[in-house]
Amino acid sequence: MRPDEAGILAANLAALSESNPALADRIQQSAPSPALAFRTARNGAAVPVLRGATGELPFHSMVDPRREAERLLGASGDSGYLVCLGLGGGFLAAAFLRRPQASGLLIIEKDAPTLRTLLSNLPLSALLTDRRVRLTAGVEEIRDIVCSRYLPALSGDLLSLPVRPWCEAERGFFDGAARELRSVLEEIRADYAAQASFGKRWFSNMIQNLPAAEAAPSARMRGPKERSYVTAAGPSLEDHFQELADLRDGSIVFATDTSLPALLSRGLVPPVVVSLDCQVYSYHHFLAGVPSQTEVFFDLASPPFLVRRVGARSRFFTSAHPLARFICAAWRRFPAVDTTGGNVTHAAVSLARALGIRDVRVHGADFSYPRAKPYARGTYLYDYFQGRQQRCAPLETSLCTFVLRSAGLTIERSDSGLCYTTAMLRDYKTRFESLLGARAGSTELFVEGSPARCTWRQFLGGYAEQIRALPDAAAPLGGYFNDLRPEQKALWATLLPITARVLRDTRGAAAREVCLERSRQWALDRVDRMLSSTGHGP
Repeated sequence: MRPDEAGILAANLAALSESNPALADRIQQSAPSPALAFRTARNGAAVPVLRGATGELPFHSMVDPRREAERLLGASGDSGYLVCLGLGGGFLAAAFLRRPQASGLLIIEKDAPTLRTLLSNLPLSALLTDRRVRLTAGVEEIRDIVCSRYLPALSGDLLSLPVRPWCEAERGFFDGAARELRSVLEEIRADYAAQASFGKRWFSNMIQNLPAAEAAPSARMRGPKERSYVTAAGPSLEDHFQELADLRDGSIVFATDTSLPALLSRGLVPPVVVSLDCQVYSYHHFLAGVPSQTEVFFDLASPPFLVRRVGARSRFFTSAHPLARFICAAWRRFPAVDTTGGNVTHAAVSLARALGIRDVRVHGADFSYPRAKPYARGTYLYDYFQGRQQRCAPLETSLCTFVLRSAGLTIERSDSGLCYTTAMLRDYKTRFESLLGARAGSTELFVEGSPARCTWRQFLGGYAEQIRALPDAAAPLGGYFNDLRPEQKALWATLLPITARVLRDTRGAAAREVCLERSRQWALDRVDRMLSSTGHGP
C-alpha cells in the first residue's frame, strides 16, 4: 500500500469507527479487492472501475460523476431517506446529503475487501462522520438499521438508488439486498398504516390507563411455572378442550381475550387472559364476564373502559410504542411484549416468555379458516350472528359469508378438507412461526414491590412540560431532527404515531413540520384534560 493510500484509509476508518467500529475492524483486517482499480474522470474526480476480461467497467460517468449523481437524484421528489446500493465513488451519497430534506442515508456494500479498496483511495471521512449516514457490508444489518433510523412521518418515502454498473456486475448480492430491503419496508409500511389508523387512540388510551397502571401490582407468576398453554380462538381449539380441562402438571393457561368466552362456555376458567386490541369491539370478548380468580394482562394502550371493568385484577404490559417505552424508562417498568405479529396470540406467547416460562404450547392458532369456519364455537362471533339469524339466514350462512367476503381469499386443499386463508393470515402465521422458532433467551421476572417513581399526575405533568419545551419544528425536518439532543428526539418520537394520523387526515395539504406541531398541540390538549379530571384519584 502506498503511503497516501495508508493515510486515506486510516482517516476513513477513524471516521467509520465513530458509528460502526465492528465494520471498521473488519475492513482493517481484510485484504483489498484485486478486481477494483481507479481512473480519473475528465473533471478530475477519482472513479472506481471493475477490471474484467473484456476491459474496465467504470462505476460512474467518466466526464462528470458529480453532475450524474445530481441528475439521478433529480426525479426523486422530496424523499428524506436514501438507501445507496453500493458506495462507488460516494457521489450519490454526497449529492443526497446536500439536499435540505436529507434525514438519513444507508449505504450497502458487498463486502469488507471491496470497502478496503474504496476507502484506501477515496477521502470520505466527512461523509462517514455525518450523523445521518450508516455504512454496512452484507445484508445482516439492513433490517435493524432501517427499522431504527427510518421514520416515515419525518422522512416521507424511502428512496433506493443503485450504483448501476456495480450492481449489475454483482447482481446476486445486490438482488438479495434489495429483497431484504423490500421485506423490511413492507413491515414498516404496515406499522405506519397502523399508526395512521390508531396513533391518536393509542396515545389517549395510554394516558387514561396511567392511574390503573400505577395501582396495579407488577406482573408475576404465582409460584414457578415450567410450562404454559396459550389458547387462541381458531376452530382447532375445540379439539383441545378436554386436554385443557385435564391439566394436572402445574402449568398455567394464558387465554387470548378472543378465546375467553369459548373457554368459559365449557366451564374452563383460565388464570390469565391477554388483551391487546385498542379498539372498542374488544368489549365483545368480555360480555360473559371475567371470573374472580382470573387476572387480565392488558396492553397499556387497551381501552380504558375494559380496564375499569376488570378493576383490581388488571395487569399491564407494553409494546414497542415510543410512548410506552418512554413510560417504562421514566416512570414505571412493565413486561415488554413483542406485538409485531399483529395479533393477540403472538403477544400472549411473548408475554409468557417475558414472565420466565420457557415451554409455551399453543392451541387454536390456525391462522386460516378450515372448512370456512372462522372461530371456535363459543367465541363472540357466534353470539353476534346467532342474535341476528333468521329462517332464510341461519347462523351458518352468516359465518360462511363472513369468511367468503374476506379480501384476497385463497383456497387450499388438505387432508381435512378445504382451508381458506388470506395474505394477512399468512403473514400472521409467518411471523408467529418466527417467534416460536426464536430462542426465548434470558428474561427478567417482574416481581411485586416495583412501584412507580412518582404519582401518575406528577409523571404526566412533567412529560407535558418537556413536550412544551421542545424547540419549534422547522423545515427541513431532516436537519431539524438531527440537530436535536437524544432526549429531545425521544420526546418527539412519542408523538410520531399521532403525526402519522394527522398527515393522513390532511392528505398532503399541510407540510410535515406543521403536522408535527399539530400533533404536539393535540397531545398536550389530551394531557391537560387528563390532569384536570377529578375522577382518577391523586
